[in-house]
Amino acid sequence: METPALVTPATPPVQTQRPYVCATLIYNPKAGRQHGDLAAVRSFLAAHGWTVRDERTARAGDATPLARAAVARGDDVVVVAGGDGTINEAIQGLAGSTTALGVLPMGTTNVWAREVGLPTNPVDAARTLVDGARHVVDLGRAGDRYFLLMAGLGFDGAVTAVVDLRLKRVIGRGAYAFAVARQALGYQGLEVTLEMDDATVRGALLLAIVGNTRLYGGSFAMTAGAIADDGLLDVVVFPGRHLWQAAPRLLPFLIGRPSPSYYRTRRLRVTVTPGVAAPDPILPVQVDGDHVGVALEIVVAPGALRVIVPRDTRSPIFSQPPLPVAPPHTGDTNAT
Repeated sequence: METPALVTPATPPVQTQRPYVCATLIYNPKAGRQHGDLAAVRSFLAAHGWTVRDERTARAGDATPLARAAVARGDDVVVVAGGDGTINEAIQGLAGSTTALGVLPMGTTNVWAREVGLPTNPVDAARTLVDGARHVVDLGRAGDRYFLLMAGLGFDGAVTAVVDLRLKRVIGRGAYAFAVARQALGYQGLEVTLEMDDATVRGALLLAIVGNTRLYGGSFAMTAGAIADDGLLDVVVFPGRHLWQAAPRLLPFLIGRPSPSYYRTRRLRVTVTPGVAAPDPILPVQVDGDHVGVALEIVVAPGALRVIVPRDTRSPIFSQPPLPVAPPHTGDTNAT
């Protein structure tokens, strides 16, 4: 009979003090006006038991690895001080984790902040981080890029491809108006096939909006029936080759009526048909306001993100109750 091998007992885990919330704050240090605001935010959060790790971005894309590192550390929250573009970078690292996204609206458009009713004052927004509700929401994914708000195919993607980023830093949303003017006369829709769960659309496509939430540009409820936690994406299709042909389709949005070309789906597959005018067609795509190139399939990622929003939010994008409030980390816990 073999003698059982000796098993060395595991070393007992070290007992450590864990604060109420461990968070990472991601911000752009070049945005000078943020410095005083963020100092007040840090003081407020510290007074409420938060330990906050500062992480500065140096260039576009930096927020993704910083958010991913926060998840690897086991942080409770990643706080983004910025706009929808920086939020989009951060969710690439947060998707599929239990680390929640918190936002201090300091960007150009702040569509997410408008969608859920986040205060624009940084300290008031920090109060939402402490006292707010946590919801589980879906994300969309265009190719390998997640989005929280929406994706735009066609004219929308072409506009974001030519936005002057230096001008955007100076005049904000006005930079998009210049980009629209540049594309308005020359852009032509492409022949496409859009395959969805319960519908297929064929023909010339000027623009398609795929919404996980409702607001477009912070003002129009383009995908007015979108629910961020229902496992579906809402799609609005604008057929045509020229921008003027979209005008009749825009009328329902202006008067609050549903669009006749409105769909709900878990998956959207795009096939572009070459033609004489476009022998090698490329359908440009944007997500959350930033150009991402080409994506021929867009899918929903159900329940992929946790977000912190005002507890009294009246936003209609939530159909499920918030997560239960977790007990505070007041005692010793096992460090892993």
